[in-house]
Amino acid sequence: MDMGLMQMMHMLMMHMHHMLMPGMPMHHMMPM
Repeated sequence: MDMGLMQMMHMLMMHMHHMLMPGMPMHHMMPM
């Protein structure tokens, strides 16, 4: 997998996670 794509997906997932659960820490789901 491409590093840029991985980073983009990671950021997108983080954003979605933050939008869904704003109370939780962002790095709780994916420690990278």
